Amino acid sequence: MREKPAAVSIRSFTSSESGAWSNAYLISGRSEIVLFDVPMLRSDAARLADVIDRSNKSLATVMISHAHPDHFLSLDVIAERFPKTQITSTANVAEDLKEDGPGIFTLLKDKLGAEGPTRLVFPEPLQAPALRIEGTVLEVVEFGQAESRHTATLYVPSLEALVCADLVYNNAHLYLAERRLEGWLARLNELETFARDRILTIHPGHGPAGDLQLIEQTRRYLRDFAEATATDDAKTCEQQLLAKYPDYHVRQFLTAFSIPAYFTSAGRA
Repeated sequence: MREKPAAVSIRSFTSSESGAWSNAYLISGRSEIVLFDVPMLRSDAARLADVIDRSNKSLATVMISHAHPDHFLSLDVIAERFPKTQITSTANVAEDLKEDGPGIFTLLKDKLGAEGPTRLVFPEPLQAPALRIEGTVLEVVEFGQAESRHTATLYVPSLEALVCADLVYNNAHLYLAERRLEGWLARLNELETFARDRILTIHPGHGPAGDLQLIEQTRRYLRDFAEATATDDAKTCEQQLLAKYPDYHVRQFLTAFSIPAYFTSAGRA
């Protein structure tokens, strides 16, 4: 007898502001959970593990969306609490993590102190672009260079929802330290095409869920950032963006990462 798909739900877990206000997602069926991403800080990951424990459901799979620390660094906490769980991603993201992970680990282990990782955990590459939870198919859709080199997303057809990681933000400053602004704009166009007639709800990497307007919101920030960097002065750039987005979370993305990537201390890079 064919397994009848279970009704699934999507619940966000948002890390602390110091942990970059990043989202992990629990996609739940009757008795199983698929976890999409994990926080950077150990305390946030421990709180997330407690949430999973209290659900009285088994953690079947952890999927990592991309190779940025606020979405994978505390995998060791989750792996220790749930040792039988499959940890996976796309082949491209798994390779990105193998390439970038050791450097990120070395940089942040001491810097974060007790909040830092004790070891690196690497996901295994998926053999097919899909996950299953109690008969419900979760389609894995990968996008190329945007905020990061590759981004793996989860499309949940039964909910007309996309868990899209950092392709889209909501009410948070974007991380542009890798200077992929034009590629990100191109990926948003691809995402818009993919989402048309498929997606009602987008679950972003930072901020609350919303509709397809989140794509345009992210696009507008990218264009505003490009305009601000044309000022040839880092301080002016910062002031312009903070004035336009005074209530946005994760200010450190703008001030400590994005602007320094586009400017030297003397001005224009």
